[in-house]
Amino acid sequence: DTLLVNRSGSVRRSTDGGRTWAEVRDLGGGGLFEMPQGYPFAGRVFAGGDAVLRNAVGYSDDRGATFADALMQGVPGFYADAEAFAAYPPGSPWAGRLLAAGRWGASVSDDGGEVFTESGLWDRSYRGEGVAVVAHPGGGHGAIVGGRISATSGQRAWSSGDGGATWGPAGGVRLPEAPPIGPGSGSFVLAAGGMSALAVLPRGTVYRTDDAGATWAAIGRAPEVNGDIYLNAAALSPDGRLYVGLLEIRANGEGWVWRTEVLPGGVPVPVEAGPEGDESLGVEVSPNPSREGGTVTLTLARPSSVSVAVYDGLGRRVAVLHEGPLPAGRHTLAFDRSALPPGVYVVRVEASGTVVSRRVTVLR
Repeated sequence: DTLLVNRSGSVRRSTDGGRTWAEVRDLGGGGLFEMPQGYPFAGRVFAGGDAVLRNAVGYSDDRGATFADALMQGVPGFYADAEAFAAYPPGSPWAGRLLAAGRWGASVSDDGGEVFTESGLWDRSYRGEGVAVVAHPGGGHGAIVGGRISATSGQRAWSSGDGGATWGPAGGVRLPEAPPIGPGSGSFVLAAGGMSALAVLPRGTVYRTDDAGATWAAIGRAPEVNGDIYLNAAALSPDGRLYVGLLEIRANGEGWVWRTEVLPGGVPVPVEAGPEGDESLGVEVSPNPSREGGTVTLTLARPSSVSVAVYDGLGRRVAVLHEGPLPAGRHTLAFDRSALPPGVYVVRVEASGTVVSRRVTVLR
């Protein structure tokens, strides 16, 4: 119901599908982030700014209609310019902690973005351009920040397993690529499920890590990038596809959006229809799409041991609705979606060797 953009020196807002826009904050050019549902401070919106000698990170509790300045503690004259935000999820020792990667490093907030302090990755010569929170085995969570030490140093990645207190290795892991193009170019770090993340660099090289940032491997390159065309945006869709936005440097230059044909981030759950002609298992998800509550209705032709689980677009199991025997007949299971981030999910039902899956869309 609300669209926000953070570009060209201001944050603009639309509530009519993008037909008209109003400026809601005169500081822009940085990151834009909404705290996901189920997290502390869910729904709060954060915008990075582009101003010297002013607290340029803002937060909003009214869907971006108004913004308040965050308090940036640390280096006097802090040039906030927060390029990216990420938050630790529920269940983490730092649940709700907000990370901001900006002009002088990574800063953290434990009060919903009202006050930020510098983390262990902080230096006048550093430029942070992307940040992601990834999951470690056993339920722990770490963070990855991408950026560069100087304008000509090339891209690097740093990782933290202690909430941002320390980052290693000291010089970061170097991600080889041609030198940065110049002003306007940026890099992106995208969580891809579990301990995996993607780093998409200004000239289009895509790196992947599966060990929370300790090691990286180049897996591909965005098309069309050259001396006049650079990477301007990158995002992972709910089904795990990588989308990149490209922009021509020249005045009135053109822009393009590309997406991957092969899923680079995780292994999605296949949607299976079950054996053709087998009517032993019926599955209905209602309502679909939905914003909050709902049900999964099963029809069993015979008593069965039944498993009903929900998976996100990256193949991660996010909920178990039933596990165990059920008699023949019709059964209705509650499916509360209020804590799930918006996106496309798969409800997978297995009963006595028959598997049926149904896609469901969660809205906000």
